Amino acid sequence: MVKRFLSFLLILFSISGSLYAYSPPILLENKKEFYELGPHLDFLEDPTGKLTIKEVNSSKWSSSFQKSTQKVLSFGFTNSTIWVRLPIKNNSSFKKWILRINFPDLDHITFFKKGKNQRWVKTFAGDRVSSKQWEMRYKDYIFHLEEGVYFLKVTTRGGITLPIHLMTERFFKKSKERNDLFLGGFMAVLITMFFYNLMIGLALRSKTFFIYVGYIFFWGILSLVITGLGRYQFIDSSYFSNEMLVLAAYGMIFTLLLFSKNFLDIDENRPVMNKFFTVILIFLAVFFVICNFLPQRLNLVFLVLFGCITCGQVLFAGLYLFKVQRTARFFSYSFSLLSIGGILKGLSASGIVPSTLLTEQGIFLGSIVQLIMLSLGLADTFNFMKEKSLKKERELKKIQENYSKNLEEDVNIKTNNINALIENLEQGFMVIDKGGVIQSGATQASINLFGVDPSNKKLEKVLKLGPIEKQNFQNVFLEWLN
Repeated sequence: MVKRFLSFLLILFSISGSLYAYSPPILLENKKEFYELGPHLDFLEDPTGKLTIKEVNSSKWSSSFQKSTQKVLSFGFTNSTIWVRLPIKNNSSFKKWILRINFPDLDHITFFKKGKNQRWVKTFAGDRVSSKQWEMRYKDYIFHLEEGVYFLKVTTRGGITLPIHLMTERFFKKSKERNDLFLGGFMAVLITMFFYNLMIGLALRSKTFFIYVGYIFFWGILSLVITGLGRYQFIDSSYFSNEMLVLAAYGMIFTLLLFSKNFLDIDENRPVMNKFFTVILIFLAVFFVICNFLPQRLNLVFLVLFGCITCGQVLFAGLYLFKVQRTARFFSYSFSLLSIGGILKGLSASGIVPSTLLTEQGIFLGSIVQLIMLSLGLADTFNFMKEKSLKKERELKKIQENYSKNLEEDVNIKTNNINALIENLEQGFMVIDKGGVIQSGATQASINLFGVDPSNKKLEKVLKLGPIEKQNFQNVFLEWLN
């Protein structure tokens, strides 16, 4: 019995010891120029945030480090400070290596390495730190190292996700060129689509185009923040990397929902769905105004919530109208990839899923497809409306022509009927004006009566009256008129 108990303790000690054992050094070799460091790291969570580099490197705290089993360390929302230990053994011919953290949303990062006098030297990075203090101004956080034991200290108000990679300088330069080319092309598409749709919107005075332009604008600002490209190329501002992220995200979600409402004609054809859209739009408008007064972490939680609701809402609307509206098909196809990428990015930023190539870049690839397809969809809608208008115009013109033709035929028929009626009268009939002139249209009976066509002649001439009779006739005629 005692032996069994001792054996159990030995096994338990072995398991617990493996959890807190040091990771073996990362061996750098000539044949490999890129390493994912996740499974080779040790990490320590400091709830107090007060530990120093000397303390975490001491024997007292060294045993508290845990061995990582993930490719990407992810801690979700936490108030703790995260310490990461990186033991490096360089057996390669490459002397200088690059440590990259591909997650621009981290607030504060401190990198510790031993100097020539064996004292700890620290460098800084993070979106709350001026890029002037960084080792290298880039969209990702970059640190240089060679061989030895290094430490990272990370704090942030959002979710902590640490995609840490190690690469040679040569590999980094090639990777940087590819990323710069991709992001440059992505921003070029955004700018092109912005001005393309703006010009069409101004020409057509279309509200839908203007809302879409607003969506592209906010999405462009948000892309600059979440990729780190804005801090890298344009503006060294902590406000831009943090508060602007929240404002741009709320603006993007709001304009996306409003564009969907107009593009799919939900406000006119789907009253129940329209009410739901309107409620969410009101909430988004309120949060857009008050977000600067809320804690950053609370803003991020609400953004994830509203982002998921909006993605589900617009996709449901598109799929619901898929068979009955041509615009809904463009809409559904274009937003499917973007929505999936957006959800993954939001979950990654909140620490719910790890950061990978798919979660980080999928949203931008989907965005390019979405922007192009929606622009084509808007153009198709315009052409469809134009064709519909021309068709109505042709139909109206045809109706007018038919009406004019029928009216002319009716007038001719009625005129002929009147003429025939007059011609068939058995007694004289004629029209005399105030001057005593007989008007055109006298009946045949009148002509037979007078022996002459009386049209356009004075009555006294037709009657062949003498001077005295003529005078008497005029007096009687005038008296009869009065």
